[in-house]
Amino acid sequence: MKANKRPRTEVGRIRRVAITGGTHGNESNGVQLAKHLIRHPALVQRDSFSCTVLLNNPASIERNVRYCDEDLNRCFSLADLADESRNSLEARRARELNAQLGPKGSEGAMDYVLDLHNTTANTGVAIMCSPRDPLSHALAAHLQTKDPSVRLILWHRNTRDYPLLPSVAKHGMTFEVGPAPWGCVVGALYEQSLNLIGHALDYLHAHNAALESADGAGWPPLTLTNPNRNPNPNPNPNPNPNPNPCCRPATPNPPLPVARLARGLGGRLRQHGQTRLPARCRR
Repeated sequence: MKANKRPRTEVGRIRRVAITGGTHGNESNGVQLAKHLIRHPALVQRDSFSCTVLLNNPASIERNVRYCDEDLNRCFSLADLADESRNSLEARRARELNAQLGPKGSEGAMDYVLDLHNTTANTGVAIMCSPRDPLSHALAAHLQTKDPSVRLILWHRNTRDYPLLPSVAKHGMTFEVGPAPWGCVVGALYEQSLNLIGHALDYLHAHNAALESADGAGWPPLTLTNPNRNPNPNPNPNPNPNPNPCCRPATPNPPLPVARLARGLGGRLRQHGQTRLPARCRR
């Protein structure tokens, strides 16, 4: 009997990428990362594709709140995007973003969207994407080779039309990190995220280069690692003392690892792990 093999799904050349932050305005790690990349566009540019960096919900960023009228990250179903009667601030902004990054489901949609978030939960770095997105699965596996703490979480398999911002693109992920208090920047997570964003862009560039190679095979096959898998083949009803595969015990945050973070925020951050942003820095 032949061994079962996962079928290879064809993914074409990546030409347009977007990195977005501030979908939730009080998730300051993502907001400040996006602002940093806007100030330093050379960090996100690669020869084989263009990369745009956006702040998704400027009004909620200004107020330092998750949203103003409704959750922007639940406004991207096809039905909601087509409903012109929906008049909340976030519904209108969702239609604007769909026009810029989509239209959703069309051939002209952005090839990849990486949406930056943070949470108060102790998730570490969690990549969240569709179970039907093989490019994001391979990208997550690549990031695990750079940082074994990276986790992959799949959106609900039975949902066909996700209302989440990355679903506007042909491929995409929610890049979630935690724990980070609302309205705060955690230096270690900021630095870790910045490094992994660079690796993600390098991988998409390598994917394009592989398509142009002699075999045209695209990305190399990689295996996702599960840090909670029990290496013992004997049945064990509790292979991991931590029953939640997405969390680990909280540890104190180390000092901010880079001086440029403080400089990028106007020099107002004190040099310790998590610092509340002054009002002028929350925009």
